[in-house]
Amino acid sequence: MTTRVDPLSQSLTPDRVYYATGTMLGAEDFTAEQIYHRFQLARALAYLHGAGTVAGLRVVHEPAAGGQPERIRVRPGLAIDRLGRLVEVPRSWCIRLGEWYKSETADQLAAAFHEEVEIPVSDDSADPPAASPTTVDGVIADVFLQFTACTRGLTPAFQAGPYDALDAVAPSRVRDGFALTLVLRDDPNPLVPLPPTTDVAEIGNVEDRARAARKAVLNSWRNGTDPQASGRLTWEREHKRQGQDATDPAALFLARIVIPANPGPPVTRRDEPVAIDNYSRQFVRGTPTLALFLGL
Repeated sequence: MTTRVDPLSQSLTPDRVYYATGTMLGAEDFTAEQIYHRFQLARALAYLHGAGTVAGLRVVHEPAAGGQPERIRVRPGLAIDRLGRLVEVPRSWCIRLGEWYKSETADQLAAAFHEEVEIPVSDDSADPPAASPTTVDGVIADVFLQFTACTRGLTPAFQAGPYDALDAVAPSRVRDGFALTLVLRDDPNPLVPLPPTTDVAEIGNVEDRARAARKAVLNSWRNGTDPQASGRLTWEREHKRQGQDATDPAALFLARIVIPANPGPPVTRRDEPVAIDNYSRQFVRGTPTLALFLGL
């Protein structure tokens, strides 16, 4: 399968296709109809629910054992990206951390070494999770989840380019897929997503809180800057903006990994557990989550 540029990531004029008896239809007409419905669904998800993890997608560290290499495992789950597209990881997905670490240069590891990195959850197995942060010296890397569209099912078709061909083929299907990347954070102050605002929640009077919520709705329209309509997404604070491994602005931050290490030079790993922050990501708080929170 090969990846293709998703039309939803570009500037759109979402016109609906109008049908009339006797009208000749081409491939572009059916493509336009698909884009229209995908665009409207994405806008509904983005405005009604926001971007972030819907369910699952926990990131865990698996030390080398029993002949298995050291791995970072992303468990199955579902998310909504910043353009409102559903991104599903249908099964566990692994990144070989040891091999990835060895592939980085000494200079890159030195640049990504940070002292006293705070990980907000110290015991991920506790219920509820521990609130006190733990501090680690080490190399920072972030896990990002990105939507990808993969073409598949090649089938005979007319040649679409400037040259004639008798054996031309074209994909017959496009599968909504995903890509997971581990990004070394060599920027001086790598940030995580901003937590949701609590300005409204802190208002004690119920009527004042309702009025503030309505005001927030009235101010939420992104006049002229809607990335879904303009195709111009800007990076958020958690994205790496420079370098060869700069992240896609639509990608979702899943977790921060701190690999315990000594500063060197050269930077050397310490024989300590890898620290993972699964809780600084953005979450989509759907109806089941709200019901759980309210005890319903």
